[in-house]
Amino acid sequence: IEYDGAHWHEDGIETDTRKSLELLRAGYIVIRLREDDLPTLDIPGPMYSEVRVSSQSPRPRHVIEKVRKLLDTRF
Repeated sequence: IEYDGAHWHEDGIETDTRKSLELLRAGYIVIRLREDDLPTLDIPGPMYSEVRVSSQSPRPRHVIEKVRKLLDTRF
């Protein structure tokens, strides 16, 4: 699970994509928490997911519940 904050990741699409693909190739489940208006990385496959989060209204319990449901239903 990686949290992609808009401030640090707005120009990091290539880096985020590369890191995710490397982890997927190594057999890991990858869940990225993408903040605000960061674009999706368009990475296909059942082992990759993105969850949208808001910097203005973080709602950590809600986000963790989404992650838990993803893990329960997909893996």
